[in-house]
Amino acid sequence: MANVWVIAEVKEGKLKKVSAELLTKGLELAGKAGGALEAVLIGSGVEGLASEAAKFGAAKVYVADDAALKDYSGDAYSATVAKLAEEHKPGIILIGASIQGKDLAPKISARLGAGLASDCTGIDVEGGKLTASRPVYAGKAIAKLTFKSDIQIASVRPNIFASAEAAGAGEVV
Repeated sequence: MANVWVIAEVKEGKLKKVSAELLTKGLELAGKAGGALEAVLIGSGVEGLASEAAKFGAAKVYVADDAALKDYSGDAYSATVAKLAEEHKPGIILIGASIQGKDLAPKISARLGAGLASDCTGIDVEGGKLTASRPVYAGKAIAKLTFKSDIQIASVRPNIFASAEAAGAGEVV
């Protein structure tokens, strides 16, 4: 069983649209992987957003709410995610391919020694492993990537997937 994590990005006190999109897609992937969808919220004053992440199907929402995390820092955020990942062992980590996500994903990948597919336009689970599609050669071809690492990370372009609320309320950790 591989739990799917979504690193939920916050802007101006609200979840970014790409986070809702990834939570919706993550719920589908978690079902295929035989795990649960979980979200990670990092920042200052973000604990109140945990219930919003749960609306999109997150069974658990890990919250790192500290004044020191108010402004984005790749080192601080990646250290926080890596510490949580080492403790809770997700199988898949999804991050929006925003400016912040494009900086954060490789830092998390390096800290965890995990595979990373960046700037993806499609993701799925086949045989319990994440598969990712991304454009190559200036968009003239699409590469399909599969992972060999235990933890698989993908940064996904915004506006690729629709978002939809799911029933239930997740546990806040």
